[in-house]
Amino acid sequence: MKNRRLISFMTAALTGISVTALPIVCSGSAGITASAEEGLGNYIIKRYPTDVAGELMVIGYYENSDEAYFVRYAGYGRSFTVPDEIDGRTITELDANAFSNKSDLRSVTLPDTIKVIGDCAFMNTPIESISLPDSLEYIEDRAFENSGLKSITIPSGVKTIKEKAFNNCRSLKSVTIEGDTVLEKDAFANCPYLESVQIADGCKNADGVAAFRNDLSLVNVNGEPAYTLQSVSATVKRPVLNSNIYNVIKDVFSSSTNVKFVDQYCSDYCKYVVGTETAGWMNDALKARQLHDWVIRHCEFEDYEDGEKFMDLDNHVASSVFLSAGVNARGEGVGESVCVGYAKAYTMLLSTANIESYVIGGSPCIDKGGRAWNAVKIDGSYYQCDVLADDTDGTVGDYGTYYVNFLKNDNDMKNLHNCKYGATKMYDDAKDHPLLTKYSGSVLTQIGQCAQSYKDANHDGILDYDYNLSGKWLQYDFLRDLYAYNFMNQYIYPGKSMEEMNDIMDETLYFWFYQQHTSFEGFIDGYYGTTPSN
Repeated sequence: MKNRRLISFMTAALTGISVTALPIVCSGSAGITASAEEGLGNYIIKRYPTDVAGELMVIGYYENSDEAYFVRYAGYGRSFTVPDEIDGRTITELDANAFSNKSDLRSVTLPDTIKVIGDCAFMNTPIESISLPDSLEYIEDRAFENSGLKSITIPSGVKTIKEKAFNNCRSLKSVTIEGDTVLEKDAFANCPYLESVQIADGCKNADGVAAFRNDLSLVNVNGEPAYTLQSVSATVKRPVLNSNIYNVIKDVFSSSTNVKFVDQYCSDYCKYVVGTETAGWMNDALKARQLHDWVIRHCEFEDYEDGEKFMDLDNHVASSVFLSAGVNARGEGVGESVCVGYAKAYTMLLSTANIESYVIGGSPCIDKGGRAWNAVKIDGSYYQCDVLADDTDGTVGDYGTYYVNFLKNDNDMKNLHNCKYGATKMYDDAKDHPLLTKYSGSVLTQIGQCAQSYKDANHDGILDYDYNLSGKWLQYDFLRDLYAYNFMNQYIYPGKSMEEMNDIMDETLYFWFYQQHTSFEGFIDGYYGTTPSN
């Protein structure tokens, strides 16, 4: 194809078409051609008058082929109809840059013989409408980039829409994709006024890419709101994805960033979690613990058994935990991600709870690859927290190493990660979601402020399974913790598991004892008899 494109350009110059009439905007052109086949003879390029006086079109073909390629529209009209055949040859492709940079062009009619729309074919044109034929199979890179299209319908026969095919179409308001089309990176990115899409269930992104990105007005999918809000209490509402469009969201939007409905869904999900997991009486450390536990209970590490790869984008974007929790077949409210997804979700929850947090990372680390975790600011001091490391095997509800990686200083985290940070950095994730903020200070200064691990001096229950909130590790406070658990399990919440008890313990103890100004330690001692305290 590149050879044919070069031949087209050189031949055009020799036949009287100016070089400026064939601008090389894209380096490639349409991807499905006969140019590699033998026995087709020489490639010939000709100019033809059109049915509009003074206008020209440039056609290329191999002398022994019955197919032809529409190389360039050289006219200046507002509309143009591409013929279906010329000199007995069927026109099957629009070549690269066929209509690019035509500032007067408003509409083009394509014949039902076109199979390929080549690279940048309509790039930088104000074209407002085009009807794509049922014969079409491929829309190549940047084919309509920065065009004036207001709506577009992709026929069911289209197999692939290549990279940036409709990128930066700032007038585009609606898109319909009728078939099992594969969408490549940024196929519909940066369309700020795109409001609605109709997408067939069989349509999918290419592996590990985002086709829709920075589409700041997109709220409706297949004619319906992407999600609804269901009341949990007078003040808390839970976002629920529309079950009619699960497949589309999972297959097309799971990698998206700055798509309006995705951002809103994640923000509302964070409000729901914070509203159900925290309360006004909690201090920031306890809120941080509650949200740490929520992520562990509601996310598991991506195991790649479904064919995914580690670097697939849907494991790294801000929505990776929340959006996958809404469409994951393993159960309601269960998501999956990798370390950076855990860290972003945790930061978003903390930000919703008005706790300052950032995603940080180090390399080499653990397996000599990159790793992401969090910097969290509590009471004016920074601490580090690795939620995924506390969820040891990534299964739902597994508390694994408990709070070993929770609110630690820099040295402790280095030891826990068994590494030296060769390239510690603060991630600039502000572009991913409004709840992710960019750190504006010095990374080294911030990391250096993580001078101590969190001390539980205020008895807020940071340490694991510390049911009487004494702030001591289980092995040093075993009897009192055991008595507290037994009391709660028998008399207040009978039959609950240890994980469930751990989740509700803080709120229960507060309302049952702290509000009555009763020491729970004293209560337990009086109920069971004096217990040792170390």
